[in-house]
Amino acid sequence: MILDSPGRDLKLIDIPFETPDVGAIKARVKSRPDDFMVDEEPAYELCGKGDHLYIQVEKKGWSMERLLLHLREALDVSQAEIGYAGLKDKHAVTRQWLSVPARCEERLSKVDNGAVRLLDTNRHTNKLRTGHLRGNRFNILLRGAAQEQVEAVRTVTDQVVARGLVNIFGNQRFGQNLESARVGRDVVAGVMRISAMSRMKRKFSISSIQSYLFNLYVRERMALDRLRQVMAGDIMKKRDTGGLFVAEDVSEVQARLDAGQLVVTGPIFGRKMVQAGGEAGQLEIAAMAQIGMNHYSFDSFHSYGAGTRRALLTFPEDMEVEACKSGIRLRFFLPKGCYATVLLREVLKRDV
Repeated sequence: MILDSPGRDLKLIDIPFETPDVGAIKARVKSRPDDFMVDEEPAYELCGKGDHLYIQVEKKGWSMERLLLHLREALDVSQAEIGYAGLKDKHAVTRQWLSVPARCEERLSKVDNGAVRLLDTNRHTNKLRTGHLRGNRFNILLRGAAQEQVEAVRTVTDQVVARGLVNIFGNQRFGQNLESARVGRDVVAGVMRISAMSRMKRKFSISSIQSYLFNLYVRERMALDRLRQVMAGDIMKKRDTGGLFVAEDVSEVQARLDAGQLVVTGPIFGRKMVQAGGEAGQLEIAAMAQIGMNHYSFDSFHSYGAGTRRALLTFPEDMEVEACKSGIRLRFFLPKGCYATVLLREVLKRDV
């Protein structure tokens, strides 16, 4: 059980490691911002014309909220006029694109400061929206890791690349001591008012409890040893096109999953989410019931979290592992919405 009683309090969800036979790696992560570098890869090329000015910035040791506040003041725009594809880590060096109105071009000299640097600009015909990215490239130093442990790290990363990484949300998604998830739970339950919150906090708190429920579902699925096994009623995702469909002929769908064509999806609960049926659907209902929720709980909050399906596994690309003077360095690409800290958790055998 995750709760002392349904709907009262949340606890951290204990997700098992998938490589328990490989011992823990002792190392420091994010001890310096440049130990954790992230480069955002856009979903499309910019056309060079239009009413939206795209700016590529590098921030160091700043939260996304602080970056947005800085851009509002530097460019004299409202937060609603700033578009971005995804949130980025605070304790890191991150490079990403944002969009602002074209009139901001004459104020771009005000963007640079000690923590933020303007890298590039371009024009495009639409505002940048959440999710408008292919993914992120990571360059991460496991500072202080013993160089002789590089083969142990490769053992883990080789398995993750071949079999997939469990696609849970990192605990940072839930806030310190699960505070963001608790706020989201209380908002959805109607015991906390949302009107006093900023739009970003509203969206993040709803997303946080949705993410918590997804992790809870994954934990229950792993307990049944069904992470890579198709269940009747599962919503499957095609890896090449992203298309969704219901698993009806389980043996036929399992063969396609084993061939690497498909992945099983889990629930990001919300009004627009495609619900699983059969055995998988019953497991979704049971996961929600553990914290006193049901499929209708998010109906009033669809503007902040409409709901979707999320793959239970993700497959890192371009994986490189090398020993270096300061420890062990990892370089890899993850699709949008996937957490590098989850991969590090599997390598280090602890939460990051």
